[in-house]
Amino acid sequence: MYIKPNPKTGFDQQVSAGDTTGGGKLQFSDFKLNFEGITGSLGSTYKVNDHLSIKANVGRGYRAPNITEIASNGLDPGAHIVYEGNLAFKPEFSLQEDIGLAGSYSNISFSLTVFNNSIQNFIYEDQKVDQQGNPVTVVPGNKTFQYQQTNAELYGMDATFNLHPASWKAVHFDNTFSMVYGYNLNPKYTDAGTQGRYLPFIPPPRLLSGVAYDMSGKGAILKLVTLKVQGDFNEAQNRYLGLYH
Repeated sequence: MYIKPNPKTGFDQQVSAGDTTGGGKLQFSDFKLNFEGITGSLGSTYKVNDHLSIKANVGRGYRAPNITEIASNGLDPGAHIVYEGNLAFKPEFSLQEDIGLAGSYSNISFSLTVFNNSIQNFIYEDQKVDQQGNPVTVVPGNKTFQYQQTNAELYGMDATFNLHPASWKAVHFDNTFSMVYGYNLNPKYTDAGTQGRYLPFIPPPRLLSGVAYDMSGKGAILKLVTLKVQGDFNEAQNRYLGLYH
């Protein structure tokens, strides 16, 4: 795809292939890439007794780079960022291991699962700099970001605790907790913290608690009415990636 500035508006527009007159240039080269990968999972559950069970799972995931990550080459005027793709990308592969414990008794039930997910060829955006570490400027007044690959790691846990007294079956006290941390393992971000070490878009630790009371309805339509109060508690989400700040 060839482009050159429109003389009236100043904005780039598509022109005929090979047209390099008047500032015309090749913006997007043609390419053909093939990606492949094998995915699968293997897991098992061991029943300790009638109340307890242990489960374990290992899984391998696969994701091919998308067209944005491969072929971007231009300015996003709203973000003031020039995005550059990377034709040398390899597919992402993830290897996740998790192990969990689950229990169910007459008055309580609970579960606890911990996991670790290692990602090879993790794709992310990185501000482009020269050999001296100075930001590269392709379009004056705008930053330049290029898609890169490195390794990454995510780990965390999920837990539930539910109280349902056998002597008071109408009452339920349910709790779920989740937590996950994600890290960019590029060595240059080892001590970078919010400036690249922590992966973006990771949800904060979350606790969801609720109390419910079941009432039997007397009518033909409403046979059961449940009253429920629920609280959603989230830790401060301050481990963001300061990518655009």
